[in-house]
Amino acid sequence: MGAFIRYLYVAHGIKHFFVLAPNLTIYDKLIADFTPNTPKYVFKSALWCRHASGHAKAAGAKPWKYLLIPHDQATEDKSITDYFRFEQLAC
Repeated sequence: MGAFIRYLYVAHGIKHFFVLAPNLTIYDKLIADFTPNTPKYVFKSALWCRHASGHAKAAGAKPWKYLLIPHDQATEDKSITDYFRFEQLAC
């Protein structure tokens, strides 16, 4: 997935995007990240979100939002605004 994200940035200049993965791919990863005595990558990404929001605010842009969306809630009939209820913290 990292290679695809890099492609979007390098080839098309896309910096902000939404990633969906099939089945339980990301969900299983999140469960593992929240398991005691394992690295908390989820919290590192929240810190990254805070830093990105700081840079965005300094540049006059909107702050970022950090969302943790359960796999069974991601459906084709929803728009991005439907997922804002999963916001974990204000970045």
